[in-house]
Amino acid sequence: MAVLYLSMWVGEGPVAFLTWNGVVVLLGKLALLSAACTIAAAFWGKSDPKRWPLLLHGFALGALGVVQYGLTGVSVSILTVMLLVVLMALSLGAIDRARGQSMTAVVSLGFAALFLALGFRWIGGGPGNHVGLLCLGVYFVFSAICFLMFAARPLPSDIVVGVLPH
Repeated sequence: MAVLYLSMWVGEGPVAFLTWNGVVVLLGKLALLSAACTIAAAFWGKSDPKRWPLLLHGFALGALGVVQYGLTGVSVSILTVMLLVVLMALSLGAIDRARGQSMTAVVSLGFAALFLALGFRWIGGGPGNHVGLLCLGVYFVFSAICFLMFAARPLPSDIVVGVLPH
């Protein structure tokens, strides 16, 4: 998703083989797929009350996918999209806090503030300025890195004593 957002920001238009609507629909499909995986990960393994932020992140990502995929022909406010991304950023920070860390939480708060400012059009420039695409691309790169780090460092409740990894 990050690559698509960043390629839309860098180029004069969307990815060479798709129209703007085509790229948005593709992003919606990818968001729905990612949401399904995130929600499944929240239910994977032992039930843990600290997994609610992961579930929230999955539902917010799924709602973003519905907006991008299912509501392509409908006029949707940029505020709606940005509020969903704010929810994703805050839940990503909550995931990090639940793991006993704080760095990702601080950066996630910064992203949430940025997306609120974009949603309310406090920043963003004039017509033709696609700073929102750049911000979305950078956020999804950050999000992917965070989830890779989360996968590399499992929660203490996921570690079973006496069982060797394969």
